[in-house]
Amino acid sequence: MTSRREKFLIAKNAIANLVRGGASALVAVLLPSFLTRSMSTEAFGAWSLVLQLSAYVSYLDFGIQTAIARFVAHSSERGEAEHRDRIVSTAMACLASSTCIGLL
Repeated sequence: MTSRREKFLIAKNAIANLVRGGASALVAVLLPSFLTRSMSTEAFGAWSLVLQLSAYVSYLDFGIQTAIARFVAHSSERGEAEHRDRIVSTAMACLASSTCIGLL
C-alpha cells in the first residue's frame, strides 16, 4: 500500500514534470520568434546550427544515463558495491565510445 507521503511525492513530481514540459514548450514557441527579430540572419543561422548539433549529440546518449541511474540505484539499495562499480565502468566505456563516434 502506498503511504500518504509517497502519494504526495508522486503528485509533486508529476506536477514538476508538467511544469518543466510546459516551460520547455513555451520557450520552444517564443524564443525563435524573439531571436529572428533581434539577431541578424547570419547570427540566427549560426544559433540554429549550434542548436541542431547539440540535439544530435544528445542522441548519442542512447538512453544510457537513464539506465545507469536505475541500475546504480538498484545495486546500491541491495548493497552490491562491486556490481554498481562494474555498471558505472561499462557505462563510461559506452559513453566514451559514443563520444568518439560523435567527434568523427
